[in-house]
Amino acid sequence: MEKYTIGQCVFIVKNYLKFGENYTEIGRIYRTKYVKTNFPTNSTIRNIVNEFEETGSIQDQRSKVYSRNGRLQENIAAVNDSVTAEPNTSIRHRSQQLAIEHTT
Repeated sequence: MEKYTIGQCVFIVKNYLKFGENYTEIGRIYRTKYVKTNFPTNSTIRNIVNEFEETGSIQDQRSKVYSRNGRLQENIAAVNDSVTAEPNTSIRHRSQQLAIEHTT
């Protein structure tokens, strides 16, 4: 789905409320106002309206950002100490000893 501005999404939702599920008419009206842009398909209009009905907003919902526990200072210090003490230990074995994922 092409990224539409907030103004364009508001225009789509307002016309949906005005014309109901007549997506063809909404697309026609959209084309008269936004001549130089690609017009949304019926499924795009439906998706924008569904998002508005579910969240009450037309802004994109931000995804959760998970912290990277493997990069904590305590873990970095523990790995550094472990490597200094036992430089020949494999990464997998060291990760088991320190209870840190080996992919970290």
